[in-house]
Amino acid sequence: MGISIDVVIPSFRLIEHYLVPILQLERPAGARVRFYLLSDNPEVAVAPAIAALVNDKDVFLEVNPQNMGAAYTRNRGIDSGIGDWVLFLDDDITVPADLLNIYARAAERSPHATGFIGLVRLPPPGKPFSDAILASGSMDIFSIALHRKDFAWGATANIMVRRSAIGQIRFSEVYPKSGGGEDVDFFLKVRAANDYQNYLTLPEAAVNHPGGKMKRPT
Repeated sequence: MGISIDVVIPSFRLIEHYLVPILQLERPAGARVRFYLLSDNPEVAVAPAIAALVNDKDVFLEVNPQNMGAAYTRNRGIDSGIGDWVLFLDDDITVPADLLNIYARAAERSPHATGFIGLVRLPPPGKPFSDAILASGSMDIFSIALHRKDFAWGATANIMVRRSAIGQIRFSEVYPKSGGGEDVDFFLKVRAANDYQNYLTLPEAAVNHPGGKMKRPT
């Protein structure tokens, strides 16, 4: 395929049963894929199954010297790679084996796209409060790929952005360390820098998010 993808996965907990399948995703033929697993917890205990996949060739593990927050950690991931595309994934999603192939084919079809918003399937609500949150529309961004052909921003749980579109733009660290707002700010700035071209949606690039949005200690 001749493209290159950097997969950026910020994490605090490094939960083995989520991360191992992500790091073992099928690599598209002819594409160069590198995984950057970034721990925002200097005290983290790395599971042997994860450590065994880290080879400093196509799977890298970087640990922050202290809890620096979601924005800093994602920025470190961006700066660690040089791939044509940067795929942001959360650390607690379940993924289909062909996820990278789906994104790679999209990049081949639309090489000048600002990026691609994948689908994030959330668990069904189990309490009245959860029903109310869904009814409010505050979680709609996770399923926007089902309803729009393109959109102005997407969730960092599952979105791929062209590196040349990102340029020198980075996630702002003025937002809370635990995350919230810096993703909207980042994707809107990238969009503005690219003639306000929306991100294309890619519903077939679907992941499951059993626990909802990733949380980190502040």
